[in-house]
Amino acid sequence: MRERTALYRLYDAAEVLLYVGIAGNPADRWNTHKADQSWWPQVTRKSVEWFDNRIEAAKAEALAIRAENPQMNKAIPNLDGQGGFRLASPRPKRSSPPRYRQLRVSHDLWSPFGDAVRNAEPELDRSKVIREFVRWYVGDTDDLPRRPEPPRGQRA
Repeated sequence: MRERTALYRLYDAAEVLLYVGIAGNPADRWNTHKADQSWWPQVTRKSVEWFDNRIEAAKAEALAIRAENPQMNKAIPNLDGQGGFRLASPRPKRSSPPRYRQLRVSHDLWSPFGDAVRNAEPELDRSKVIREFVRWYVGDTDDLPRRPEPPRGQRA
């Protein structure tokens, strides 16, 4: 249980999180996904974060799956990192892939926006905040995303 273990995330071309997992050797695990998973051809980007042991990686995996809701994970591991899981709620089947719009934002706005999002919730990402804002703007929800307090000495 003390072996160095990677937490990995697999994304599609639109930066949608497809899968979160852990492995001692991510490349070997990805070869298994490639052979076994119909969604593997959608993967265009991978990220890897290393942990000193499997238990810490498993805890991080459980938190990431809960917070980030990857599209293809079928099980949600227990938070203790000791094994055990529950099945994820089935996601509605899509007959065709969703269409996405690209958002163009200058770097001088995008970078501080990312800092503000991470200040609000470290596990949150910019895309989720933007989607929540769009849902609020078109009237799908009454809950406007929470705006974090600016760091001391900066204007709101």
